[in-house]
Amino acid sequence: MPARVTAYDGKSFAGFQDPEYLSYDQALREYLVKRIDQRFGIALDPKKYSGFNLLEIEALLKCKKTNEPYDIFLKMFPKRR
Repeated sequence: MPARVTAYDGKSFAGFQDPEYLSYDQALREYLVKRIDQRFGIALDPKKYSGFNLLEIEALLKCKKTNEPYDIFLKMFPKRR
């Protein structure tokens, strides 16, 4: 994990609107989008998914069969606007 993400280890946040949480989520999203692209060759927009959704997407992609299209899994997650 990059230092930008691990800097938040052990921190508590007041809520989803907490500026510290928003900064953490942005760093996590950028890291995961890059990792998913490197591992699976799938380019995702970090603005469309939350960090936690990207963690779930990555886990599902690890389990999918080689002949299954990845779009099936992406449809299960809400996109941010």
